[in-house]
Amino acid sequence: MSRGKLVLIAVVACVLLALGWLWHDLRLPYALKGLAGRDIEVSDVAFERVVDGRAWKARAEWVARQGASILVRSVDLSVRASSDQQLEVWAASGDYVREQDKGSLFESTGNWVRSGDVPLYWHAPRADFDGSSGRWFFPRGLVLSRDENLRIEGNVGSMDADGTLTLSEGVKAFWNE
Repeated sequence: MSRGKLVLIAVVACVLLALGWLWHDLRLPYALKGLAGRDIEVSDVAFERVVDGRAWKARAEWVARQGASILVRSVDLSVRASSDQQLEVWAASGDYVREQDKGSLFESTGNWVRSGDVPLYWHAPRADFDGSSGRWFFPRGLVLSRDENLRIEGNVGSMDADGTLTLSEGVKAFWNE
C-alpha cells in the first residue's frame, strides 16, 4: 500500500475519531438526564487527549447536537503519532449521524508531515464516510500534492477500507522536474 493511501486513511480515521470524541463529550451526565435528547449547542470546544500513544488536540468553533446529528463548524485537529509524525486537518464544517454511522466533512484540507520529509497535502471539497463499509467517497473531487512539483487530482474519488484509493472522472497528474 502506498504512503499516500496510508496518509489518507490516517487523516480520515483521525477526523472520524475526533467527531466521535465530540459526540461523547456532548453527551450529558446522568445528573442532567432531564435535558437528554434535547438539542444543544456549544462554542469554542477544545480538548486534548492521549490515545494509544497518540497526542490528539482538537478545537471546534461551534458544535451542536440536533436530533440524531452532530454538526461542527471550523474544526482544527492535530495528531502527533510519534516524535517524528504529525497530522493536521482543517474543515469548514462537518456532520455525523451516529445511528447510521455516516459522516461528512466539507471544505477539508490537511497535511501529514514526517520529520525530515516533504509534507503530503490534501484537499477535498466534500468527504463522506460510511462506517458500516469503512468506505470514503469524495463526490466533489480530491487533490493530493507533495509540493509544487507533484499534484494529483480527480473529479470523483473513493477509498475502500483496505486503503485502495480510486480517482476517476478527469484524473490529472501534474509534476515538475
